[in-house]
Amino acid sequence: MAQPRNAAAPDVFRDIIGLDLPPERLAEVLRLYAAILGEIQKLRTLDLGELHPAVIFDPAAGYERETPP
Repeated sequence: MAQPRNAAAPDVFRDIIGLDLPPERLAEVLRLYAAILGEIQKLRTLDLGELHPAVIFDPAAGYERETPP
């Protein structure tokens, strides 16, 4: 169902993400996170298909008991 033409578009930061900040503070937050987003975009361009992670998370590892020799 299409939205009525006079319906305002939702505010992405307030209505969708739930970030209700004054405009000047929101601009500051976006400016600070822009560098982080740039680094994430660089990481996404890497081809890591043949590499294995350095650490493999195993939530049960702390509960394993060593067997006596």
